[in-house]
Amino acid sequence: MPWHLAQLTLAPADLHHRVQIGLTAPSPVTMRALDAAVLETLDLVDRYIPGADTRVARYAIELRPRPAA
Repeated sequence: MPWHLAQLTLAPADLHHRVQIGLTAPSPVTMRALDAAVLETLDLVDRYIPGADTRVARYAIELRPRPAA
């Protein structure tokens, strides 16, 4: 995963760290940070990839249950 993330030319701030901590130390706080990173990634897709449509992904993210803080 680190290699794949390093290949991105555009990515949210601290994406590698947020993914790594979400995988190695999951908690409600780290999962919220990872969710935010995914949404920031979708924002970049919307902004920089002509014709991209992230509505389905955003809708699916909102359907997932979230743990309590």
